[in-house]
Amino acid sequence: MDPVVVWSKNGRLMDLENARHIRVGRHGALFIKPVSAFDEGKYTCTPYSPLGPGDTSSAVEVFVRGTSSSAMLPSP
Repeated sequence: MDPVVVWSKNGRLMDLENARHIRVGRHGALFIKPVSAFDEGKYTCTPYSPLGPGDTSSAVEVFVRGTSSSAMLPSP
């Protein structure tokens, strides 16, 4: 079983199945495109493996200015 990365926004697990503009890359990075004001917040990720959860990342705060663009948040 491959490790899984779970993303949270503002302390709540993200429902990525229903988010058309957000995806998780092969190595766990979070891609948001296009970015809107709704996407602003503090994001963290937690890796899980058969051995259990890893350490949760430090929070990355996303601010959106101007017109829509894209953002990529690295995995831990």
